[in-house]
Amino acid sequence: MKDDEGILWYNYNLSDSRDIVKCIKHIQKICRSSLEYDEWQRHCKYRDATDCPVCGDNYYEKNSKCESHHYPKTMYEVVEEILDEHLEKNDFDELLGFEICKEVMDKHQFKQVHYINLCVHCHKKYHSGHPDVVSKIEEIFNKKILDEKKDIVNKKSEPLFTENFIAPGNEMCPSIVKNENTNDFIEIDISLNN
Repeated sequence: MKDDEGILWYNYNLSDSRDIVKCIKHIQKICRSSLEYDEWQRHCKYRDATDCPVCGDNYYEKNSKCESHHYPKTMYEVVEEILDEHLEKNDFDELLGFEICKEVMDKHQFKQVHYINLCVHCHKKYHSGHPDVVSKIEEIFNKKILDEKKDIVNKKSEPLFTENFIAPGNEMCPSIVKNENTNDFIEIDISLNN
């Protein structure tokens, strides 16, 4: 709903940057407490290695809890992007809060959100800005992306096309590719103008 003060949505004035931050944090909190998010977390934790890639601790032997860390985009940034898309469309008159949560969780479920599993100690160090942990995570992520690109080029990955990823009228068609060696998924763009 629009008025003289800006775009009002629920109790948030989306023309006020402080209210936008509150709105994003609220949506983020709802997403993190959803069953879909729990399912995504379980999937991430149990399909990857059992050792922390930063310190090498085994999640099971040292009783160190495994946590999925959003990287390179934080959960906040994922929610912010979706909210920005709706601000551009100015479609808040018809939009329900749960629809934004669903879009956020769809990005997680359809493997459009990258993450790295870390032990709880390295995860805390990352968020406190520990330089060794921050640089190691960046190095791990860059290697992971490079390996996935090599597998695509070497045809070790098969594209998985689904109608969920085709946007009518767009010249690009996002697709998901699975790396058979690591069972990781990445999003790629395949031009429809070939």
